[in-house]
Amino acid sequence: MRALAVAASALLLTGCFKIDMQLDVAENDTVGGEMVLALSRDVSAMAESMGEDPSSMFGEMDDLPEGTEVEDYEDDRFVGQRYIFEDVPLSEFSEGQEFSIVHEGEEIVVTGSLDMTDMNPEDMAGELGELGGGEELPFGDMDQLMDSLELRVAITFPGEVTEHNGELDGTTVTWTPVPGEVNEISARSADSGGGGGDGIPAWIWILIVVVVLGLAALLFFLSRNRNQAPPADAATAGAVPPPPGTAPDAGAAPAA
Repeated sequence: MRALAVAASALLLTGCFKIDMQLDVAENDTVGGEMVLALSRDVSAMAESMGEDPSSMFGEMDDLPEGTEVEDYEDDRFVGQRYIFEDVPLSEFSEGQEFSIVHEGEEIVVTGSLDMTDMNPEDMAGELGELGGGEELPFGDMDQLMDSLELRVAITFPGEVTEHNGELDGTTVTWTPVPGEVNEISARSADSGGGGGDGIPAWIWILIVVVVLGLAALLFFLSRNRNQAPPADAATAGAVPPPPGTAPDAGAAPAA
C-alpha cells in the first residue's frame, strides 16, 4: 500500500515534525528549560480540512514536573506546544537511569545514551499497518518520515566545556538524535560551584515517542482518505451518449 507516499511525500521531504529540547543546569542544583513539540503547518491544515483536530495528538501528560507551563507554539513552519519548566530540583531529573549529569570534583560530567530504538521505522510501519486493517506501510516511506523530523537536545553548562561529542557553542553542547538508534551522549565542563544530579526524566522520552506515533497515525489517516477520492476522469468515463435524432455536426453534408 503506497497511500502514505502518494499523499504525504512532499510534506515528508520538507520536514513535518519538530522536537526541540533545551536544558540549563544552574549553579543552585536546579534545572530550567523548555521543550517544543510541533507539527508542520501543511500537515495541520490538511488534518483540519478533513475534520481532524491535529492538537489532539499531543495529548496530556500527568507526570510533568510541578509548575510546568504548557503554551501554544508557532513559527513560520510549525505549530504545536511548548513545555516550560524552571527551578526544577535535580531530584526531579533522577528517573532516567541511562543518562546522567553529575558533579565530579570540580567538573560537571554528562554521560549516557538516548535510546530511540522504539522509533525504529520498520517497527513503527508494522504498528501503523495494524491501524490500517493489516495493510503494511512501505518501510521506505517510514524511513523518510523519520529523516524529516527535526530533533535537537541541548545542554548549557555553568562552566567552560572541555570535552564533548556534540556541537559546541559557548557553554552549550547540542546533539541531534537519530531515530531508531541508541545515541551516545557525553560532555564534560568546569564546575562554577554547582552540585550535580542525574537524569533526563522518563516523561520527556515517553512524550516524544507518543507524539511521533500520533503524527505517523495522523499522516496514515489523511493519506488513506485522500487515496479514496475518485479519480478526476471518473465523470467522463461514465458519460451518457447523446440521444438519437440530434443535429449532425456542422461540417456534415446535407441529406439528398
